Amino acid sequence: MSAFKVVAESEAEGYHPDTVEPISDSFDARCFALIRNGSRIEMQSDTVLQAGDLAWYILPDGKVDIVN
Repeated sequence: MSAFKVVAESEAEGYHPDTVEPISDSFDARCFALIRNGSRIEMQSDTVLQAGDLAWYILPDGKVDIVN
């Protein structure tokens, strides 16, 4: 399990949590929780990451170092 905080003007901003590179290109991983302003939000197909969001992923063994 790993969490990533979205930084303002980063490449992740404006993308759905499951389509952010290198997460989506490196292996099959899905965001299981998205925290915005201290509250968990329900992800929809049109959900996009915003600066300050905390996205939680379950990553396969040995893959954490690839995305850090």
